[in-house]
Amino acid sequence: MKKLFVLLGCLFLLSGCYNHRELNDLAICSGLGVSYNENKYTLTLQVVNTSAFDAKSSSNNASFSVFSEEGKTIFEAINKISKELSKEITLTQLKIIVIDESAIIDNLQSLVNFLMNDLEVSLNVPVVTSLKSNPKDVLSVIAPNNEINASYISSLIEVNNSKFGNAYPIELSSFFVDYLTDYNNIMLTNVGLKESSDMEDNNDVLKDTDNASTLYIDNPVVFNNETVYKLNLDESIVLNTIENNINDNSLTFDCNGGNFSIMVLNSKFGFSKFENNNIYLNGNLKGSVNEYNCSWDLDDDQTLVKLENVIKNSFYDMIDNAFNKSKELKLDFLEIGKFIYNNYPDEYKKIKDVNISLVDFNIVNKISVDLTKQGNLRGDINE
Repeated sequence: MKKLFVLLGCLFLLSGCYNHRELNDLAICSGLGVSYNENKYTLTLQVVNTSAFDAKSSSNNASFSVFSEEGKTIFEAINKISKELSKEITLTQLKIIVIDESAIIDNLQSLVNFLMNDLEVSLNVPVVTSLKSNPKDVLSVIAPNNEINASYISSLIEVNNSKFGNAYPIELSSFFVDYLTDYNNIMLTNVGLKESSDMEDNNDVLKDTDNASTLYIDNPVVFNNETVYKLNLDESIVLNTIENNINDNSLTFDCNGGNFSIMVLNSKFGFSKFENNNIYLNGNLKGSVNEYNCSWDLDDDQTLVKLENVIKNSFYDMIDNAFNKSKELKLDFLEIGKFIYNNYPDEYKKIKDVNISLVDFNIVNKISVDLTKQGNLRGDINE
């Protein structure tokens, strides 16, 4: 019996080597970018430079290189890069997918088919767009400390989502769901570039990359057919509030004679009901006042109540403004249709197009706010 276990163990080890591919024969991709113009794809691959992480290597190599090729199909473009590198392309370690507006508006189906058929690509990979820059430029930026660019973009999304409310994290699995549902809105985080004129010119080591720009996270973008709209900051905050993505965010509000900031400790929002064309939104926000510059005396117990009402009314205004803008654009960027689709399938079947039907909907808000005072904040700006 012991010999049998040893034999099975050996077979297991041997089977693990059967599909083994030598590291030097692989082009390990950390980032993938797709553009589409004049009936051709431009595919960009960010390829990890494995020698940059070799402890025995004394060279000051960049952590990645960027390669782009055109093709009538994505497969044709990727095969051109593979031929150029004389390596097999692998997407198992992909950290980011950057899709520009042209690929989404003009030929998204082919891209979705490619990604769905490539079983190497993880469904957890973040998908982003870049309205003002092409994917190659985004994937070519040198990240701080020579970090792999794709990993750095993912961390930027996480920080901006948790602290500022202007990112909208979408993984590949959710991207597929948004595409396949029949209301067909695509919402993506928008990655931008800032030129850094005071930075030094690229050196020879980084000649295939770009360290003259810095990456930042802009407000989310929603796509529907030929419509492209970038949300403003208030609309981004409303969207992330509804999605319960604003915990740990710092928010600032105007008040009597000044302003104040809070840290969101816990936020629970969500659509609760759809009835007679009314969409009901309930929410509770708990936060602490961490900066105070108003004329009301903060030592007065009623001041916190006043501040809670300020926040509540501000959210009512932001939600109503965002909802009215979505009506005006006929663009469901608050994802009301997704709620109806998931919770009221029979009602959803009666709606031919949620984006158009928005004009007939009303939003009913019920929000509560609970504040605490943090530390030894002074009670009055006039003190």
